[in-house]
Amino acid sequence: MVDFLAEDIWPAESGIKRLQTFEESRQLTLRATQKALREVAQKYFRGGEKIVEIGSGLGFMARNMPANYFNSWIQLEGQEAFIEKAREAHAFGEYIRGSAYDLPFADNSLHTITGYCSFDVLTDLETAVSEVYRTLAKGGRFVHLLDLGVNDEVILRDLRKKRIPCCLRGTSTSCWSILEGGTPMQLYYIPEEKLAGFLQEIGMTREEMDRLPEIQEFFGLEHFERKYFEKQKRGGELNGERTFEEIYEIAEDSVEVTMKYLALFKKYEQVLDTNSYFHERLEQTLAEYFPAQNVRFTTVRGVYTGERTPQQLAHCPEAYIFERRAGKVEMGQYFYHQWPRYVLSQKMKESFPRIAQWLEPTCAEIVTLECMVAEK
Repeated sequence: MVDFLAEDIWPAESGIKRLQTFEESRQLTLRATQKALREVAQKYFRGGEKIVEIGSGLGFMARNMPANYFNSWIQLEGQEAFIEKAREAHAFGEYIRGSAYDLPFADNSLHTITGYCSFDVLTDLETAVSEVYRTLAKGGRFVHLLDLGVNDEVILRDLRKKRIPCCLRGTSTSCWSILEGGTPMQLYYIPEEKLAGFLQEIGMTREEMDRLPEIQEFFGLEHFERKYFEKQKRGGELNGERTFEEIYEIAEDSVEVTMKYLALFKKYEQVLDTNSYFHERLEQTLAEYFPAQNVRFTTVRGVYTGERTPQQLAHCPEAYIFERRAGKVEMGQYFYHQWPRYVLSQKMKESFPRIAQWLEPTCAEIVTLECMVAEK
């Protein structure tokens, strides 16, 4: 039996807060998301058959599907506290505490398995996919959807497992970093075609790199320090007896050499498109089990126009366009042809508020769901 992996189970309190933050962000484009989910259901789900959602969290997907799917939905989640919260908000369907690595279903017994921003958080993607394949019946479908940026930490671990120099730093459009209220991060890496140049500049051979037990951002710093101090021709051993002034000077040089090392890393690094990386990895893993011609990546777009919601007004009262793509929400004022109505509505707000409300431009919500589909 393959049980939960510790790193895949979020703590109850902080996990609930994180998922609630995601849902707050989704409120900006909720109606467009619901339209996109209706299209997904029409394309890939079959009416009257049980649908298993792996990693259902607080039940966002189940709650926002067309109502005719409510009672046929099975939410499978590893954290009991998430299930309790989901059941409070949406009493329909079934709730099961279970692991993506050991699905509690018989072989060839399911017709549809889905996930909503859930497989990107799995550390052992291969085992999870093998369980999906095992439990799907002939002709059954697996449908995974993303509307957020993927979990950077899981990809970082995967890159390090592959011994690719990488780090999280800077800014990102990923909802995993921005929506949690922490410092926004972006994943950078040094591609294979640039690695030789980087190693040459830090004074390290590929053989020396390959002997290291793990590769992280500072894997070559020691070699670069040695090269730097040799170039400075500081006589004597660094660990020999020195005056306070000499030690202080060496410490200053150590900071300088670290900054120079980071500057070289930045010279050779490039930004990783984490959503594309995840989908390529998921597609490759699915193709190991499903026929390759039955595995495909696509997008589903939902568009909604109407009055703005209280959440939209509170978040950005100047915005009339809200577009979500790969975790990033872009906001705009209005479409060009709506400009005259906008000007008139603003002028009449104080004296004629009802007319101003009638003239005000409509809101547009646009959502692009990234969709990976596999059929057995």
